[in-house]
Amino acid sequence: MPQDKSREDALDRFWTIDELLPRKQSRTPTPPQPHSTEPVELTVDPPSVSADDGERKLTQRPADEGQPLVYRTIPPHDTAAVRQKAPPIDTYQPENSLIHTVRIYRWPSAYNYYERFVADARRYLHVDAPPCPREPFFSYVPQYAQLTENRLAWYLYWRSQVRQGIYPDCDYTYLLLYLYEIINLGREIPPPEGLAALCALWQGYRARYPRLDRFLGEWICDYCLIHHLPPPTAALGEEAEVLAAGSALKEFWLDRPGAAGGSYVDALIRFAANYDYHKSKFAAGENLALYEKHIYGAMAYVVAAVADNPQHMLSGGGMQDSHLSRDAFGGALCAHENKYRIEVDYCCFTRSHELRFLVTDIIKYTENRLRAYLGIKSRLGLYALPNDIRALVDAYLADALPRRVALTPAKRAEAEEEKRYAAFYEPLSTTLSADRAAEIERASWQMTHRLVEAFAPEEETPEAPPAQPAPPPPQPDVPCPASSDSLSTALQAAGLADIVRAIRAGRTADAHTAAKAMGLMLDAAIEQINEAAIDAYGDILIEDGAVIDDYLDEIQDL
Repeated sequence: MPQDKSREDALDRFWTIDELLPRKQSRTPTPPQPHSTEPVELTVDPPSVSADDGERKLTQRPADEGQPLVYRTIPPHDTAAVRQKAPPIDTYQPENSLIHTVRIYRWPSAYNYYERFVADARRYLHVDAPPCPREPFFSYVPQYAQLTENRLAWYLYWRSQVRQGIYPDCDYTYLLLYLYEIINLGREIPPPEGLAALCALWQGYRARYPRLDRFLGEWICDYCLIHHLPPPTAALGEEAEVLAAGSALKEFWLDRPGAAGGSYVDALIRFAANYDYHKSKFAAGENLALYEKHIYGAMAYVVAAVADNPQHMLSGGGMQDSHLSRDAFGGALCAHENKYRIEVDYCCFTRSHELRFLVTDIIKYTENRLRAYLGIKSRLGLYALPNDIRALVDAYLADALPRRVALTPAKRAEAEEEKRYAAFYEPLSTTLSADRAAEIERASWQMTHRLVEAFAPEEETPEAPPAQPAPPPPQPDVPCPASSDSLSTALQAAGLADIVRAIRAGRTADAHTAAKAMGLMLDAAIEQINEAAIDAYGDILIEDGAVIDDYLDEIQDL
């Protein structure tokens, strides 16, 4: 019986999954240890090779036969752990900048890919060559070891020309080689001279190679941050805005409010606004210079006024702080001794929505004041411009805009007449009605019938018998007999009688008003009146804005 019981228990356990799986051994996890980044030597025994290995054969030097093999390798490492452990090698605060703190770190892992490049760069740094033929050269990562004797001679000659401010035509690869040379010889080339060389090369070749704009702004920024140099805005002038536009750290290129230079105001207008006044249809022709001068001037005036208030957004103190961490000289050939990690704490203005709304409103408000000065009625909508900023813009424009010359009474009357005349070209504000539409349609059909009759072909009539005398011709300067009733009826039917009465009385403004009520310009109404008069009298009724004297009595009944 006990044996049967144990057998049944064994059969039951056979279907238990846990019994089929191997038992796990409990292990206590060990905390990760920081790894060394120094190269180490590993010694391994050579593989044993038998004679019947078939096609798999190893060729060994006889002297090494049976000797251990030695390899040099870098063990795996935890870059994040190393970065946290290693302190920065340099920390400083730039002057007159929106950047608060710069920290420079060594590259966490060592490598020796470009040691020969640095050695060659030092060897050829002060070597020049005489004039020689241009040699083509292409490489994605150019190095001195890739240069033939003729290419090296051309590069040394070309570099000597560039150092003298002469920029001959050359392949793009030579430019990269020269840039890599400057970046990797930060100890041999004084940093101010290296920065000047980077800027000069960009200015000399950016028109021929626009691709330089994409990365030189970042490389120049890294070079300046590593070597404690200010942005080269003075050397580059207005061209610095091109590099600032393509840079991830635009704040590097800007001066703090109150510091020397106006690049901060330029950057606010270019990069921190949601509205570009250059796209305004009124910022054209002679108005463009007025816009350029006073929008910049108003912004500079406001920034200078709030520079002492650290809580104000335009002063730089009220902006939000940001942190940037990146590898120096991204995409460039850079030896380990010149490879750094840069961390920057800076005052960010490009990501502040409040600042963008404020700068946009200042630009729009200034343009509205300029439009009013130019006599333009339309205005731009504002978001929420504070009253104190409005007052600052008004104070600037009150002194900056030229004074208007007082108009004489004759000039003022002429201006008022032009304004009244322009009013006739404004769209009608009257509401539509069925009666008015029917009246316009009726007048239109009457005019259509007159035009059809006027341009209809004349019917051929048989010639008069020769014996019948011809009728005497009408006397000159004597109006043809006509019926004043037919003219009065036509003018009354077309609604033109009020215009004729106003013109006869010399009330030109009333004539304009009557024509406008009919949806016509005064000249068009006079044309219709003259057509009706031609039908009735065979002559026009109104000439040079007045009723012809010969027909004054004929229209008394109007």
